[in-house]
Amino acid sequence: MTEDANTSGLTPLLTTLTTEGFRAMLERIETASDERNRERAGQSGRLPTEEVVKRIEYVRMVVSLWSHVCMVDGELALQEELSVGEMMNQFFGDTDDALFPYHAADPDVIFSEMVDTFNQPYPLEEVLRYACSIEGLGTIFFEEACCIVASDSRLHHKETDFLNQLGRELKLPEALQTEIKRKYIAHLAN
Repeated sequence: MTEDANTSGLTPLLTTLTTEGFRAMLERIETASDERNRERAGQSGRLPTEEVVKRIEYVRMVVSLWSHVCMVDGELALQEELSVGEMMNQFFGDTDDALFPYHAADPDVIFSEMVDTFNQPYPLEEVLRYACSIEGLGTIFFEEACCIVASDSRLHHKETDFLNQLGRELKLPEALQTEIKRKYIAHLAN
């Protein structure tokens, strides 16, 4: 399998994981005020400020994770950079189920925030605390990390060490870590 064939299949999967991660986060932290905000959003067509803040916080954390993963081997590979750019673009869409629907948020401002966050990510410890604070999000973040590692079709020993440490920090069962790694990076040589 060529590098392009391998990585082109990852982008839709990464998008799905990111969307699932966001949806899992929303399910865990909904409150009565969120319900009122959704009602107001339906009336105005714009996302309420509180909802935008939650979504941007999620994006900051996942983009920070992507940044840490991309740089763990000391270099940002072109394919990693392209994959992250595509993943960032997938947060936007014409439908209401997009993380940031075009009609409800300012894509330029949000995209700029994502690029800034990628270039100056939150500390990994903060990202891990966030992922562990929302049930199921740690698994999704670990899966995304494995996808990013696989995007350049190479597995550096520093990436292996990083993923092992990440799985421990996220308190994921060893069997789950192994299953996820097998799915994304088992075919890559160290």
